[in-house]
Amino acid sequence: KSTWGPPNGETGVQFRSRVQTVLQDLCSEAQSYKKDHPTLLLVTHSGFIRQLNLIFVDSHDCSMPEGNAEFSTYLGSRLGWSPNTGVSSYLIHRTQDGKIKVECEMSGCGKHLAVDEENGDHSPL
Repeated sequence: KSTWGPPNGETGVQFRSRVQTVLQDLCSEAQSYKKDHPTLLLVTHSGFIRQLNLIFVDSHDCSMPEGNAEFSTYLGSRLGWSPNTGVSSYLIHRTQDGKIKVECEMSGCGKHLAVDEENGDHSPL
């Protein structure tokens, strides 16, 4: 957890706090829907996703497809960073006692970026 921050910018600790607030807000928003299993879409940058994954592993007992060792340090290696436009999919449940449980189904998938050489188009996920 980094206490460094650029001039007039947020520190790593402040950034992590912002990500945690967004997660709490998303869970509260999802609970307000009249569906048993609402689906939410979050579009953001890889730094935010990295922090979200760190929080999921640290605080919500989540197992990541690439392994949890990658998420034992603040920066890790490139393996734990989502590529540009990478797609991640999570199942997030709030238990009766209010705890958040997370399962990561897909992490930083870039298959949609692949080009079909024969047809010259992008292949689906």
